Amino acid sequence: MRHTNTNFLFSLFPQRALSNFIFAGALLFVLFLCLSTVSTAQNEPLPKKKNPPVVKSGTDSEKAKSTIRGKAVYDDTGRPIRRAGVMLLSEEGNLQGKTGTTDKDGNFEIKDVTEGTYYITVTTPGVITPFGFSGNIFNPSTTRQKDSNVIKALKDFFTAVNVDGTSDTKVEVRAKRGGAINGKITYSDGDPAINVSVEVLQKKDGKFSSVTLTINLSAILGTKTDDRGVYRIAGLPPGEYVVRASEPVTHQENKDKIGEAMEAAGNMFGNSSSMLVTFYPEAAKAESATAINITAGQEQNDINISLPDRNLYKISGTVIARRDKSPVQRANVSIKAKEAQAEKVNPLEFFNQSYTDEKGNWSFKELPDGVYIITINTKGINIFNPDPTPDKTNKPKISQFSKQQKEVKISGGNVTDVIIELSDGASISGKVSLTNAKTPDGRMILVQAESLEKPEEKDESVFDQILNNERGRVDEKGNFSIQSLPAGPTYLNVELMGSAYYVKNIKVGTVDLTYLPLNLTEGADVKDVQIILGDDPSTLRGSVRITDDKPVYGVGVLLIPTNPIKWRTKASFKNYRYTVTDTKGDFFIHGVAPDEYFVIITNTQTDLNNINPDWIKASATNARKVLLKPNDNQIINLTLPPAQ
Repeated sequence: MRHTNTNFLFSLFPQRALSNFIFAGALLFVLFLCLSTVSTAQNEPLPKKKNPPVVKSGTDSEKAKSTIRGKAVYDDTGRPIRRAGVMLLSEEGNLQGKTGTTDKDGNFEIKDVTEGTYYITVTTPGVITPFGFSGNIFNPSTTRQKDSNVIKALKDFFTAVNVDGTSDTKVEVRAKRGGAINGKITYSDGDPAINVSVEVLQKKDGKFSSVTLTINLSAILGTKTDDRGVYRIAGLPPGEYVVRASEPVTHQENKDKIGEAMEAAGNMFGNSSSMLVTFYPEAAKAESATAINITAGQEQNDINISLPDRNLYKISGTVIARRDKSPVQRANVSIKAKEAQAEKVNPLEFFNQSYTDEKGNWSFKELPDGVYIITINTKGINIFNPDPTPDKTNKPKISQFSKQQKEVKISGGNVTDVIIELSDGASISGKVSLTNAKTPDGRMILVQAESLEKPEEKDESVFDQILNNERGRVDEKGNFSIQSLPAGPTYLNVELMGSAYYVKNIKVGTVDLTYLPLNLTEGADVKDVQIILGDDPSTLRGSVRITDDKPVYGVGVLLIPTNPIKWRTKASFKNYRYTVTDTKGDFFIHGVAPDEYFVIITNTQTDLNNINPDWIKASATNARKVLLKPNDNQIINLTLPPAQ
């Protein structure tokens, strides 16, 4: 057995530097888990209730299972694919938790597979995977409507296998090679640009989105140039792409424990959150880049990028309390390019975080000309930086300031003395209980405050969504608390995340806020909010088909009360019950409040994110109505006209 000399490994780094690397790695891992949880919670409809398996004495479950034995080969050569991962996906493109690994001859075996139709994918460099068709997996707003591309891709590019659950199945998996792009990144003097992050963005309908080709660390961190400045990205699905190079740079100046860890991680992996970006061949924006068309198995050579010489500047300023103009210490300050905010292409944007010093000052360096969004968030950073000095004055704690954003433009010079004032944040607290006054299982319940006066914050960064100021988790006693809220009209929502409850009413004293906003004043402390959940929900299931009985996959099914009093002035589909149809055209919505509803079919995500009374009135014109009673379980079939 080979032993590793750990003393030698530890001698390579000073103790503090090593701890920073470990901390940075842990931060990346936690972020990935959070994103996986958020994406799954938002994208998947609630599962159907299943009866427990029938188990006889001395036997396992009676549910029959099969073994899949097969061989993976390259489709173009027939040569075996050795030492590669193999995964099963359902007809809907969902991972089944069943995997295998090919041996030296390309053979693999997957046991305990239940009855059904599956697609088999091979994960190895250069071959097409389903992930490449699903867009940016790090964008939690991605819905299964986008994944209709995945379903089509499964049928076109991957091997299907039918399993009967009783006999074993043999299959040959023919993995198709994707397209590839290679080239060299250089500085203006011809020197190779080493350790530069290189990404491909898919261009579709005039919009750009990042592409995730597989699930591993390199998918998060991106491809890096080698010591020659050379890069190669393979396994691309057919499509149109632009190539982006990001110079490794750390923009933050004030660093604490988390800042040092971020810089260490950036030095280790290459900082893909850099704002020094250049698109092929020498463009500053994606819209000006030369697009590259890729077909399966095609190699595009010499896609070279020359990094321009450019002047770089600094943005600096101070964060103060609006109330008394005093400096706000240890507030989290983040920066991002305004255009990148719209693209939502960067999963590692949290690297560009800094904090205010004892005088409230902050700064970012090495920034090119452009427009930037500065965000001050005094809540989330306390996870890593609790204020070491107790507050002995009457000033509010920093977590009680509301989040603030400011747009700053750099044009040919440093931008200094940017003053950002923070308002005292409001807070809301209360209790969640069932109609019988019992405490619900709150492990999967969040109370959320949605401000009506800051629609721009709906386009949050990934980091903002993880450290969202506007959510409060319900504890084991049913209590919740939300702080750092801005003044203005605010809706209270409850995210039940799979719990078998529904919101019956929300009250503050005798005021019913179930469908009305709460008007928060600056620094207000609203207590004793009572949220009552019903435990007799209804269930609606059914199918959506075209008139020729063809199932419709990936369309949204939205339930909105027929009573206009229950229509919110401004809301998203998250405020209503919503799911999407599966590959058989079926849908399932559980935990619905007993009421009469419009059943609205939609496939436009933009509309769903901007629901208002006018939109509801127009969409409900020809919508089906359904009356759901307590503990009801109804089935309806919906028919769409043929596609034009």
